[in-house]
Amino acid sequence: MKKGIWGNHSDAIKCQDFNILENTISNILANNSSPYAMSNLISSLSHPNHRKMLFGMFLKNESLQENMLQSSYQHDNGFEKWVLIDNPSYKLRLHIYEDSQAMPQENRHNHAWDFASSIIEGCLQNSIYAIDDVNGNERLNHYQYSPASADAYGTKFIGSRLLRKMTDVQMTAGTAYFMPAEVIHKISYEQTFKQRTITLMITGNRKSYHCDLFSEHEFASEKNSMTRFSKSKMIERLNELKKL
Repeated sequence: MKKGIWGNHSDAIKCQDFNILENTISNILANNSSPYAMSNLISSLSHPNHRKMLFGMFLKNESLQENMLQSSYQHDNGFEKWVLIDNPSYKLRLHIYEDSQAMPQENRHNHAWDFASSIIEGCLQNSIYAIDDVNGNERLNHYQYSPASADAYGTKFIGSRLLRKMTDVQMTAGTAYFMPAEVIHKISYEQTFKQRTITLMITGNRKSYHCDLFSEHEFASEKNSMTRFSKSKMIERLNELKKL
């Protein structure tokens, strides 16, 4: 990868032009969406100088704030999901895991796209799983998960499957990693929620309309509503993040 290509999105952030930034990132990923390229891109975007300017861009622009509010919500797995860029070919998202005594669902899942993520603050523990109907030791409900509307998602029950934990991977602030779409994982409550943990992540092109979700719980209905955030909550978060 030529060094010069990484300067393009830096220049877009510095000039505070959101459209140029969105299109530049799209062009970078169109040219190279390898694990190495995506990991390097998210590492650069999460650099303290870049993210300070990025969050400042949102604080100055009400239109960006409205778009961010429409796409962001409290995720069932216990974290705040803030969507900064919602592009047809990728998403740039911020995940915030607050120090909490409340146990999240911790559903095992894969994704509809590859992604790269950078830990800005705290500690993230990923537990990696494989389907193993012979030697697996966790019997879970298998659902297909897909968007149902702008404010809800759908879950379709497939059956029960046995999963086996393969490994735990613990990462701290300053670490970036790549996750292939098909890998089943969960964010472990025990380590991640001991303190506030913040990650910036970018997705690749969608590979499937749905993803797989493996849960200890049964979902009561096919369509599940999302809990949205207030504008004051968003402004509070952006100001906090700009100071990190």
